[in-house]
Amino acid sequence: MSHRPSNRRKLVFSGAAALVIALYLVVVVLGWRLRPLVYELPMEYRGWVLVQYADPTCPPIEMRWITLVIRVSTDGRACTSDFFPYGFRVTRYQYIHPDGTRTELREDVPDDEVWARALTPELHREVFFVGTRAQLDQSWNTRPRQ
Repeated sequence: MSHRPSNRRKLVFSGAAALVIALYLVVVVLGWRLRPLVYELPMEYRGWVLVQYADPTCPPIEMRWITLVIRVSTDGRACTSDFFPYGFRVTRYQYIHPDGTRTELREDVPDDEVWARALTPELHREVFFVGTRAQLDQSWNTRPRQ
């Protein structure tokens, strides 16, 4: 007596295969447009962050699985040879501890930790502030010039 897969199993397998192919095509067609973006910050960094895009002397944006990663240095700067990754996406900000663990920073809540995010497309620059509202209010004169 031979065991033949039931029609239901064939249908489930075909549906799963179609879903995987569809997701793959979405990622290929849309490229970076849907990939999450993470800014990695040194532990306890406070102050303005300046990210320079489209600088050929800098490395490309790092990719970890499907996530785009921008590492910010201890002086609050980052640069990449890639252009700003336009498109709808989830953007996260994380402190990186010396042991590799991460702490998520908050944005869009009453006690924000990420403020005043601005992009200047013609200069390929992005700035944002990391800290409390009081620290932001005292830092406007030190904001990186666009």
